[in-house]
Amino acid sequence: MSIKINSEIVNYAHMVKEKYGVPESVTLGQAILESGLGKSNIANQANNWFGMKGSGNAGQYNGTWAKYNSVYDSFDAYGKLLSKERYTSKTKNAKTTAEYLQGVVDGGYCPDDGYVINVLNIINDNNLEQYNTSEYKGTSDITDSETANNDTNVTGIKGILSSITSWVLMLVILILAILFLVGAFS
Repeated sequence: MSIKINSEIVNYAHMVKEKYGVPESVTLGQAILESGLGKSNIANQANNWFGMKGSGNAGQYNGTWAKYNSVYDSFDAYGKLLSKERYTSKTKNAKTTAEYLQGVVDGGYCPDDGYVINVLNIINDNNLEQYNTSEYKGTSDITDSETANNDTNVTGIKGILSSITSWVLMLVILILAILFLVGAFS
């Protein structure tokens, strides 16, 4: 499923890249995942496109979420967050979009095991790397995230396919065993 991204949002992603060094595809992928490209309640009510907690330049929303005066301010706050040392220390040596995104997660952005894969799927499904103006152009192979950090629980497509194959094989063996038993006692 491809999502239509307007030029204003692409320009915000370019601003984040220019000002803070975050690849455009990562910014856009996270914005799509975190806010449904601005369709979530928090995006509509608080201009918060990245699920950022705390207080924004317009205060708070529902006592937890940062609220911003504009969508631009949300993108700027996101970029400013990712420019902190806890993230840059993990992303500075990234050679691919997948490695960059894994560094963001390793820095503490989102601890969910599937987060990197989910964002990379969004990047790939929507060809978001076309917006990259940097060395990250054309490098968001999902399997790259496997090598970005061996301590994570990210398996990539190869691991998923291997797991599916194992389950199918076990299911076939179980069906054959049941058919054998039914035939033996008939």
